[in-house]
Amino acid sequence: MANESRENEQIILTCIFVFSVLAILANALVIILVLTSKRLRTYVNGFLVSLAASDILINICVAFPFVFFSWEKQHIKIATTLYKYFLASASMSELGNLCAATYERYLAVVKPFQYKTRIKKYFCIIIPVVWLSSFLVSLIVFLHYADLKKSVKKMIVIPTLLIFVLLPLFIIIIFYHYIFVSLVKQKKTIHTLGSIHPHVLHQRKKREVKLVKMFAVVASLYIFSTIPGLLHESVGEIRNFTLPGCTTSFALFLSYFGIVLSSLANPFIYTFSKQDFRQQIKVIFKNIPQCKMWDRQT
Repeated sequence: MANESRENEQIILTCIFVFSVLAILANALVIILVLTSKRLRTYVNGFLVSLAASDILINICVAFPFVFFSWEKQHIKIATTLYKYFLASASMSELGNLCAATYERYLAVVKPFQYKTRIKKYFCIIIPVVWLSSFLVSLIVFLHYADLKKSVKKMIVIPTLLIFVLLPLFIIIIFYHYIFVSLVKQKKTIHTLGSIHPHVLHQRKKREVKLVKMFAVVASLYIFSTIPGLLHESVGEIRNFTLPGCTTSFALFLSYFGIVLSSLANPFIYTFSKQDFRQQIKVIFKNIPQCKMWDRQT
């Protein structure tokens, strides 16, 4: 029975490791594309780079979960806590980047005339604040070593989760609802009043809708994948669910799979939603000698 449990655990960890490595490579490609292509260096893509960096950090942590479990078994508390700290920091940074991207979409759709001025002013402030606050808030995992009563720890942990996790998620949901409502109203206004260049306005709104949907999908994947694991590690309320033959929480394993798969899906979502990404990828493939030979043959 113990051997079967170990085999099941190794299979799961191997699958997580493989998908994590793929996610790291895919998100690294997103960063390389933006940094090496001048036409891709936009504010929207700047937020995507920060999101990709969060995904890479998350998957670096998740790619080696066997280290975490071996540490737990050996009762090395400091190493385990450090692992949880970096994983929590990466998850918090992704949540912060999603909030930042939501603000960017809000400006682009609801305040288009103020967009360039505001985003140019705050972009270089928002990204560092997101990452710094993520690492600072995640220090709460070290509360385990504090000489405090359990009730006092709960009084610290629960408000922190409410303010820095649940509240931002609620704000993201409300803002995207408001953005979608605004897009519908703008579409009706354009159709009612007419325009000298209705086709141009229609294409612009179509691009805005695609970008809003893209970030909304990425945010939804984050919510359904990362939050259960974050709550599991922070509060420990998700319990009593185990995989057959495994001692690790089913909720935690499920969250790890969700995190890895959503991180792997994000670069493909960016490519599918953004025309500039697709065009740049086509340019890269055209410059590959094998692809050039194939074009000549066809």
